[in-house]
Amino acid sequence: MLSAFQKVAELLDGFKMYIIAGTILLAVLLEKGLGWDIPGVVIGDDWMNYVWTALGMSAARSAIKKVEM
Repeated sequence: MLSAFQKVAELLDGFKMYIIAGTILLAVLLEKGLGWDIPGVVIGDDWMNYVWTALGMSAARSAIKKVEM
């Protein structure tokens, strides 16, 4: 029997990195675009590298799954 966390992890399989990229973009929009201060969040100059890395990892994982099948 799967736990609730495992069920959610299976449901989000393949979308986790997109969620991370979206969260980073949302933080950048709020911090730099609207000027809101989010406690504990520091947006550096290399924030776009993190977004591209998350999207690239998601694409790579998807490609590897297709090749393994």
